[in-house]
Amino acid sequence: MQVGDKIVFDRYEWRILEIQNTTALIITEDIVEQRTYHSIYKDTTWDGCEIRKVCAFLATL
Repeated sequence: MQVGDKIVFDRYEWRILEIQNTTALIITEDIVEQRTYHSIYKDTTWDGCEIRKVCAFLATL
């Protein structure tokens, strides 16, 4: 694998953006999952929004 290559994983095509040792940073143009930034309409920052908690959880998997 090299930066710029495309790989198929599940039903999505992913592009490799960066490789460091045995870890690759990949991105897809498809919508994999759609979530709201925050469930309550109010002023909120990234620090307090619900989507950040989801991202933190997914990073532990």
